[in-house]
Amino acid sequence: SSVETGFDFLTKDMGEDRWLCTLLIQKGWRLEYSAVSQDSTFCPESFEEFYKQRRRWIPSTIANLAEVISSYHKITSNNDSISILFILYEFLLVFSTLISPATVILIIVTGLTALDEGLSDVALIVVLCIISILYGLLCIYATEKTQIDVAKVLTLIFSIIMAVVISGILTDTISSAIEGDPINHVNETSNNFRFPVDISAVYSGVFAATFTIAGILHFNEIFCLFHFIWYLLCLPSGYLFLTIYSACNINNRSWGTREGANPSSGNKSNSWMDYFFGKWHSLRAFFWRCIGRQPRSKDQDLPPPAPTVTEHIVSRLVPEPKLSKDVEDWLNRIECEMYADNFEREGYTELDFIALMKMSDIVAIGVDKRGFQLKLEKEVKKLNTPELVASGVPRDVLTWLDKIKLGQYKDLFKLEGYCTDEDVENLKGLSRAELQSIGITRRAHLNQLLMRLRYLQYPTDIEIQTNKTRMELENAPTLYLSEVAENSEESRQEYDFWLNLAEDKLKPESANLGKVEELKEKLRNLRNLCLLVLLLTNIMWIVFLYTLVFPQLTKYNLPDRAFSLFFLGIFSVIILIQFIAMIFHRFVTLVHLLARTKLKKRLEANWFRPSDVDTISRAQY
Repeated sequence: SSVETGFDFLTKDMGEDRWLCTLLIQKGWRLEYSAVSQDSTFCPESFEEFYKQRRRWIPSTIANLAEVISSYHKITSNNDSISILFILYEFLLVFSTLISPATVILIIVTGLTALDEGLSDVALIVVLCIISILYGLLCIYATEKTQIDVAKVLTLIFSIIMAVVISGILTDTISSAIEGDPINHVNETSNNFRFPVDISAVYSGVFAATFTIAGILHFNEIFCLFHFIWYLLCLPSGYLFLTIYSACNINNRSWGTREGANPSSGNKSNSWMDYFFGKWHSLRAFFWRCIGRQPRSKDQDLPPPAPTVTEHIVSRLVPEPKLSKDVEDWLNRIECEMYADNFEREGYTELDFIALMKMSDIVAIGVDKRGFQLKLEKEVKKLNTPELVASGVPRDVLTWLDKIKLGQYKDLFKLEGYCTDEDVENLKGLSRAELQSIGITRRAHLNQLLMRLRYLQYPTDIEIQTNKTRMELENAPTLYLSEVAENSEESRQEYDFWLNLAEDKLKPESANLGKVEELKEKLRNLRNLCLLVLLLTNIMWIVFLYTLVFPQLTKYNLPDRAFSLFFLGIFSVIILIQFIAMIFHRFVTLVHLLARTKLKKRLEANWFRPSDVDTISRAQY
């Protein structure tokens, strides 16, 4: 389906699997839990990947939940498996997500004031709110990398604060349980009710028991309970800063985790001295231009340098590159054949080399016209990028060079001592400068070598299986539907169906001529609206607790630490519902496993002998 509004983009493009589930339940389908199903996928392995993934998941989840809630009448009418109680549960999930920043702030304030009663809870709330708002402004105006770097620093700082908060809450709970008087339930001088056991201890005990029971019922994953301490320490990062980061980046249309990080090709120097002198020369040139003079190069009026020994060796041992037929056809097809010499001079003689090009490479080889630069960048993205996963350590260096289509450099590597199987591991640490000193100066060949060296390693089990599957697919016989369609009317109709579907739904839309810019503006407006709702909801929640709820708790002589537990009530209801559903799911899992369990001893086909019939007949009479 098409995307017309910012809300459509969040529901459909940012979470297509959840959108599919939303469509299914709207049409009356029932989503079943399969306990015996198994699947594997790639999960975030770094802080940056996790934040980018959740930046996409959180808005898409809230958008789909809002879609379900808004169409509750239609869903409950069409789907017998969905009741109004389920819709209410969905509403609690949305509301708990909205107030999660305020909840974390109040938890921190409660823990710190319990540890030191001299701290002002109002002042702490104001300080934490200011920090949150400043991070929100940073997420709006700064780059994504800066946002995540600041989130890392805040995560570290607030993890230390959470350690203090946990210590304060535990100390306050234990001391109140020891010093309290659990026998007298009613104050002698008043009729106010008094809890026999500290409410914080009760809540913490029930909370811990719930997760312990869940761990026992999921025995294979019971060791995950030990990571609960990291969950508590990273509570501000996961529910405060991540929520703000996600809301501020609703207008970010990138997928986040599927683009893949482009490994550095080594074009940029990491030396601080090169950076410093580069800035100095730029400033010097700017000064000369300001006074109306051209800066004089230190190499000006000097004769061209004589060829070095390495250049003589390279010119004698390495043949000049020549464009392959595939590259020539590719340049002719995209009408860029006038740059054939540029590609050939820098070594871009194979499509595998061209597939690794970036805009900086296109400019560096001498493509100076903007139109051709954009055309080449677009066409390069259409090429199949060579697989760079580790496929195994080669037998020797020379065999490896032939495999990556750089066999013309075998003599140079021999001269440098890289020729036997024992020299393979020495390749791993080669830098761009060292490769250039060997005699490899063409841009395409340098980028190819540096990229391949990065992935020169022993493959994992998953990579071995992936390479095996890829080889099987490449060797499998291919049947083209267009050829079959010529002999069958039914196949012809199927071919036309897929052809029309691809033309209608899969044809990429031009970013400049389509509605992309309009969608960006709609997403920015939606982001501003969501930030306003998030800010007002959390402020109103804090004000509501401090002006209406907390005075009522004090009226009934509830301890001060009970204040910190009231706003956890919504989360308690959600956890209780999930705990009951988990018990039911584990029962269903047991039923599924019992149903699929095979008997160890199978009955033979001739287990019933004819002579037994006579024995049974005589026994009946």
